[in-house]
Amino acid sequence: MRQEVSAYEAVGPQLRHCLDHFLCLLRGVESGAVNYDARDRDPRLEEDPQYFLTTLDSVVRQLQSMDPAVLRRALTLHQEVAPGGQSGRVDTNMERELAFLSSHTIHHIAIVSLLAGAWGVEVPSGLGVAFSTATFTERHTTSEAG
Repeated sequence: MRQEVSAYEAVGPQLRHCLDHFLCLLRGVESGAVNYDARDRDPRLEEDPQYFLTTLDSVVRQLQSMDPAVLRRALTLHQEVAPGGQSGRVDTNMERELAFLSSHTIHHIAIVSLLAGAWGVEVPSGLGVAFSTATFTERHTTSEAG
């Protein structure tokens, strides 16, 4: 028998997952090491919209107030690279990790957009579309029209 899934049960984990990554990165700025596998996975971020928004606001404020020099700060990324806990280490920096998180978040927003559509919720047409895809589409639409 198919069990119905609520919007919070489907969308909440996607949004929490993205926010967890930003929280890991911000912790990494302080320590010099980032490990996205060590996410908190706090269920309150999935279940309590106000708690999610408060945490999101805190992350946005921290990023907005960040000194531009921090963007070039060296970081070490630790991540499982194979099943069974095999770990790898990569040198990176804050700017590179923010670029990754931008793409990663857009990917998850695309999933949320699909879920919303399945529930009949309208979302803006460009929501969840990668920046490069939007640019590609715009260029090809413009060149075909001209």
